[in-house]
Amino acid sequence: MADSRGPGVLRRLAAFLIRGPEAAFILADLDDAMERELARGIPLWRARWRYAVNVFGSAVSVWRTRWRVPKLGMSWLDVKLGLRMLVKQPGLTYAAVFALAIGIPVGL
Repeated sequence: MADSRGPGVLRRLAAFLIRGPEAAFILADLDDAMERELARGIPLWRARWRYAVNVFGSAVSVWRTRWRVPKLGMSWLDVKLGLRMLVKQPGLTYAAVFALAIGIPVGL
């Protein structure tokens, strides 16, 4: 069945968008999902639509994992407690701000 391997244009688009070591597995999964949907009796247009949605969803997922920005590793609780300590100890806050105000221009 020629139509069960995925739509030609979308298949080429998927191969273009999804690259790397996991691309073969993702493309095979997309094709298998379309074959299963056609075997269940879903109309061809709807299977192609789902294939297109899955192509873009998979591409976004791959891009997110590749271009992920590392998290800072701190939470809002850390920020809140840090600000609370700065308010509780104003002398230390002034000293830190003064040290930064002098140290940054000197370091440049």
